[in-house]
Amino acid sequence: MQQSDAQSEFWFSSARFGDQVCLLDGSESVSYTDLITRADAWIQRASMVLPDGVDRPLVGMEITATVGMIAAYVGCLRAGWPIILLPDGHIASKDPKSIVGVYQPNLFVAPDPTSSDGTQTRTGASEPCDMPDDLAVLLSTSGTTGAVKLVMLSAKNIDANAKAISDYLAIQTNDVAITTLALHYSYGMSVLNSYWG
Repeated sequence: MQQSDAQSEFWFSSARFGDQVCLLDGSESVSYTDLITRADAWIQRASMVLPDGVDRPLVGMEITATVGMIAAYVGCLRAGWPIILLPDGHIASKDPKSIVGVYQPNLFVAPDPTSSDGTQTRTGASEPCDMPDDLAVLLSTSGTTGAVKLVMLSAKNIDANAKAISDYLAIQTNDVAITTLALHYSYGMSVLNSYWG
């Protein structure tokens, strides 16, 4: 895993919560330890399908509020793999002006309830993407121009935002949030990050 010198980002430091519950998905209860184990296992599997010569892929992710997709998200953060958060159906887009067409992710991951880990992962563009070293997430804006616009968020941005929200709301380890907001949307992602971190 690619870790910062301080390893203080919540996707590393949350291991201290061990067997405390961090996710509830229907009848499934997932601990912090289990989520990190699933995240690291997902990265190992995804590494096997990377295009030759791509060590740090840009990942197009149709993120949903399922354990498998959240594990893939956490895995990408832990590995230092930048993610484009996408709404359902965007991976299949053939439009060259779509987010997928413009940014050409090297790897795609989408929910798949029939797979053992709840995800479907496949190879995308074969050329390495030129990305800043500190890039963690590309998040679409809610602009009205119709043009593809993404905001670059570093690991430090995501971590600081999650910790600021958590501190302001005085979130405790036994607090629970409902993830009804889409996780590809900034508010949905903030809820996930701040309650998890």
